[in-house]
Amino acid sequence: MHEGNAALDARAPGAGVARDVLDRAMAVLDVLPTAKTVDSELARWIQDRIAARDKARKSKDFREADRIRAELAARGVEIEDTPSGTKWRLV
Repeated sequence: MHEGNAALDARAPGAGVARDVLDRAMAVLDVLPTAKTVDSELARWIQDRIAARDKARKSKDFREADRIRAELAARGVEIEDTPSGTKWRLV
């Protein structure tokens, strides 16, 4: 790390590219997660879809619940069912 920071400070050729690659790798590995901002419209849509999924699950329409989960995943939303309710995050 020390050498990498020194290279960045010195503006060594390739140091910026190396930092960007490291940042992407850390994001993929979720080593140092960064908070992702969510606009209010997207958050509302996610909450609506989760409510619809919860309703489908309660009525035992698991095909619809799975379809909604896939719809959320396609928009980069990961959901987790917990005893206190469904939690979500952007991935």
